[in-house]
Order: sequence, then C-alpha cells, then structure tokens
Amino acid sequence: MSFVEFLYACKKYALAEMLESKDFPLINVMHDRVMTWLRYFMYTGGMPEIVEAFAGTLPNPDFTSVRKLQNSLVSDYRDDFSKHVDMRDSPAVTTLRLNQVWDSIPSQLAKENKKFVYGVVRAGGRGKDFESAIQWLVDASLALRASAIAQAGTIAFPVTRIPLVPPPGIGRLDEVEPANDQGQR
Repeated sequence: MSFVEFLYACKKYALAEMLESKDFPLINVMHDRVMTWLRYFMYTGGMPEIVEAFAGTLPNPDFTSVRKLQNSLVSDYRDDFSKHVDMRDSPAVTTLRLNQVWDSIPSQLAKENKKFVYGVVRAGGRGKDFESAIQWLVDASLALRASAIAQAGTIAFPVTRIPLVPPPGIGRLDEVEPANDQGQR
C-alpha cells in the first residue's frame, strides 16, 4: 500500500485528503501528526494483511500483534524458498544459500556499515558463492539493490558495492515501536 492508501485503511481520511490535495501550508501545520502516521506506515511496511490488523487495533495500536504477523510472514517466505527454487533453471541457487543470505540481511543492515559482506553470511564466503542466491531474492522482489551515493543528492559512479535492502515490512528495520499520538512508546 502507498502511504495515502494506508491512511485511508486506518480511517484517517482528513490526513489522506490533505496529502492528496498537496496543500503544503496545511501539511506543514500538521507535520507532527503526518510524521507520526508515517512512522506507523513504515512500521507496518504497508503490507495489506498487516495494515488491516494494525487498523483493527486503533485507536490504541497493538505493535506486538503487528510484529508477530511480520515475523510470521518472514518465516513463511523462508519456508517457501524450497517450493520455488528450480534446480534445473538455476543450479547455483540452493535453498541453503537462499536461507543463509535471507537470514543475514537483517543483521547486516543493523550494522553501521550497510554494505553486504559475503564473509558475514558464512565464514570464508565469497561473491561467487552467494551472488546467484542474492539475484534470486532480487528477482523475486524479496530484496532490493540500493546504490551507494557519495553524498546526499549525488550518485557516486562507478558503484562498486551494492548493499541489499529488504522491501518495506520484510526486514527488521526497527526494533522499537514508534511513538503513538500521545508521544508514548
């Protein structure tokens, strides 16, 4: 879901319509409220099932149930790898390698250096061992390649290392629940 669709699902019609109208003076006045709901959106990841569960707990959001659903979804993806890997089409992609890369992405993103390091996936791991598994995850839209930039607003060329980023709602991008409307955690 987009952010505006998320707002509609959460019955925040006035905020959604304000954003759609592009009434920037009003948006500036409502900045804190919009940012609170943007944090909620990022926490849920915009996944329809998770947004529905989140919206069902409003006005007192239940972040624990949302996190349980997200963890279940991540686990379901992991369990389904073996069903979708066709050894005839891609013999270099094995369920073991997919699981190793999949399990490594969140911990690698949690570090200050967000570059994907093959040696962290498995001791002595090299690009040739995991590149096919990474490409399989990218092709399945379960991971996204994010290009490195030298500084904000400019793209560094050539890009020599490309970190992996999970799509919204898949990776453990935060371990702390966002503040609710009253500023409490």
